Formats: sequence, structure tokens, C-alpha cells
Amino acid sequence: MLNLFKKKWVIFSSIGVLALSLIIWFAGPYLIVALGDSLNRWLTILPLWVVWLAIILWLYFRERKKSQAMVESIASPADDEIASLKNRFEDALQALRQAGGKKRYGNQYLYELPWYIIIGPPGSGKTTILKNSELNFPLSDDFGPEAIRGVGGTRDCDWFFTDDAILLDTAGRYMTQDSDESVDKKTWQGFLGLLKKYRKRRPVNGILIVLSITDLMDQSESKNHVRAIRARLKELDQILKIRFPIYVLFTKCDLMAGFMDFFERLTPSERGQVWGMTFQTEEKGVVKRFAEEFDLLMSRLNTQHLKRVSEERNIHGRVLVYNFPQQIISLKEALNEFLEGLFRPNRFQPAPFLRGVYFSSGTQEGPPIDRIMGASSRFI
Repeated sequence: MLNLFKKKWVIFSSIGVLALSLIIWFAGPYLIVALGDSLNRWLTILPLWVVWLAIILWLYFRERKKSQAMVESIASPADDEIASLKNRFEDALQALRQAGGKKRYGNQYLYELPWYIIIGPPGSGKTTILKNSELNFPLSDDFGPEAIRGVGGTRDCDWFFTDDAILLDTAGRYMTQDSDESVDKKTWQGFLGLLKKYRKRRPVNGILIVLSITDLMDQSESKNHVRAIRARLKELDQILKIRFPIYVLFTKCDLMAGFMDFFERLTPSERGQVWGMTFQTEEKGVVKRFAEEFDLLMSRLNTQHLKRVSEERNIHGRVLVYNFPQQIISLKEALNEFLEGLFRPNRFQPAPFLRGVYFSSGTQEGPPIDRIMGASSRFI
């Protein structure tokens, strides 16, 4: 408002009204209609200033209204993305409603299956694990391939309808928010708002955090991921206002040197077994429990170790199989640091509820990671 009186046209017009006021004051007594009385002169001057001020304010608010209308007419990229997300929500809910049978007439179809949000940085393998999960996608026959690859494109959120759950695969930039922070933040929060709007009783049943083991190799990058994920979990808690279990999945384990050689002889049923740990209750010291469970996992790996070495006929493959347990054990410190940073409680925020930690492989892309040779070369 104060900037209004700095504009040239306001200054010049005020000078004009002031000049007219001075003329009335000093020349008034000599006019035909005598203004010798000071009260009469004040009663003549004051209306001039009132009219001037009224015109100035009217022009000011008119321009302000025009500016606001112009701003509102220009939709931000975040607004466009939220509108796109809303359309996808409605498409997905329509698909669920049609598949709900008798339950489609209420809102029970929204809660028949659990909903899980999948978050993780770009390139962590979120979509890959779903496509190679051997999950059944029952809506593919009725609604086409969209039921498998998701409703809409992959830029924002893909919906995966399975027999056991509904999985919402979110864009990696929602987690990192490093492409366009203001747009990514607003869109992510808009996405959470839509969840709360359409599934009021229980917006989500759990969160799956997906992180590649390659993201743990760089300590600085790992800490950045901890900060970003912790911030997203805080926003989930603040907006959805529910307590939810969190599952952490470390992907691309097949990049560890010897992984393919060690597990290539597994039967389909053996490959379908969970490689990781599930915590039964929400308890304190769960990260310490992870370290204990990780040691047990390594013990089971070592029981297969000598058998696999003796079965391997290729000399190079035998070396890889022999070193493989140590490759995995070498990850323990980095895994502990990541989980400790992510699930540490503080004065202002309760510790997130860690429900399980798992390891997986997808399709091997990139050179194998040999931490044993890497450590040896650094020592040498």
C-alpha cells in the first residue's frame, strides 16, 4: 500500500491538489464568493483531498483485482499435475468400483484391499520390482494393460491392482524433490491430500521405501536420502494423521559380485522365499534388532556357502561364490547407518514404525560391485 504513494502519477496529482488548496487558501478572500473565513476555506479544501484520495484508492484496488485475476488465470505446473493426479484417482476408483461387485454401491470397495505407497529415489528400481514380482493383476482382462502398468503415465503415480493389495508407485522426484522443489513439494502434498479425501478412514495401510544398495555406497548420498525420506515420512504423518508400518526394500542386490553365481541353482520355490526380516511388533531398539537379524541371515547364508562352492565347476565362478557372503556382510555398517538415521526418535518426532527390511534383485544393469576387491585395492 505504501508503494502506491511512490508512483509518479500519484505524486504529481497530489502536487496538483496541494497547489489548488494553496490557491483557495490565499486567493479565497479576493474571490467574488468571499472565502475570507478560514472555516469556509477548510470546508472547500478538505473535499478536494477526500475526492482525490477516493479516486486513488479506487484505482489501486482495481489494479490489484486485475493482478490477482491474472495470477489466478495462470495455472502453475503444480496445479496442472495435481489436476492430472485427481483425474487418475477418479479413473482408478472407477475401476475399483466396477470390480467391487455388490460392494461397489457403498465405499467398502475402497477398504477391501490394503493400499501401500511406494517411495524411493529415481532409478531405485520401484517399477522393476513390481514388474518382476510375479504378482497377479486380476483387472488386466477387464480393464486392459493399464491395470498392470498403472492408470496414467509414470511421471506422477502408477496404480497397480493385485489380488492382495493396491500399490501406488510414486515418481522418484516426489521423494527427492530436487528437479523443481516448489512444484514437487506441492504435487506430493496434493497427492497426500487426495488420499485423505478419497479414503478417509484409512488413507494408507503402509509405506514401502525402495532404495538401491548402490545408493548406500556413497555416504554423503546415503545421508541425503535419509533426510529426504525422513521429511516425506513427517509430511505423511502430518497430513494423513495416522500411524503406519514402514517396509524397507533394498534393491539391485544382483549387482553384488557373486550374487548371480551363488543363487543361480535355486529352485523357483526357493527363489520365492523372503530374504530379509519382519518385526512382529512396534518396539524400541528395532534397529538393534535389525543387526541381530542380519547376523542370523548371514549365518543361514554361510550354511549354504561350502555346498555352493563345491557345486561350482567354473574356477572364476567358484571364487565369486566363495567371496559372496563377505560381499553382503560388508554392507552391514552402511545398512545400520541408514536405518539408524531414518528411524532414530527425537524430541519433536516419534520414530517411524519399522515393520520389515528386505533384499531383492531385479534385472542386472551395470557392472557388478565388488566390495572385497575394492577394499583390498584401497588397502594396497
